[in-house]
Amino acid sequence: GLLTFNKGISEYIPAKSTLSHMKFIMNSLENMIPTGTTSVKEVLTDLNRFVKKRSLIILISDLYDEEDSVLKYLKYLNAKRNEIIVFHILDDAEINLEFKEPYIFEGMEDKQRVLAMPDMIRAEYKRIINDFINKYKTTCEKNNIDYVLFDTKTPLEYGLIQYLNKRGRLLK
Repeated sequence: GLLTFNKGISEYIPAKSTLSHMKFIMNSLENMIPTGTTSVKEVLTDLNRFVKKRSLIILISDLYDEEDSVLKYLKYLNAKRNEIIVFHILDDAEINLEFKEPYIFEGMEDKQRVLAMPDMIRAEYKRIINDFINKYKTTCEKNNIDYVLFDTKTPLEYGLIQYLNKRGRLLK
């Protein structure tokens, strides 16, 4: 199945095991246009309405939300014997802040604008973003939740194939 969201659930397609249904889901993902603000924690809370039996849950998100709440709900879903994979999607610019000149950053969700001098904030910014990434990574690993960091430069389908190949080798 597929569940897409922003602040709440946008679309829900129940699970079915036919090839045509899989194509329908893939088409829906391809045509999805991210809009507005998102609330991962709210959607993970609502997920209980849709996940009635043991399931595979794949979360594809930038995870910009209340980290402790998101991790709490991921651990809860994991404790209910769901298999969870987190694909953490970030842009290279978000990770490395390689801008040289003063730059106006505009939020994609709230459109807030901030003028910054990248050279002056880079070290502290990188410490904060690395702490953010590592908190998700280590907490997921400790709770047997698969965590994969994706750079938006890598097409999602390529990253998914790499992940599935790696996972297939681990299962042998």
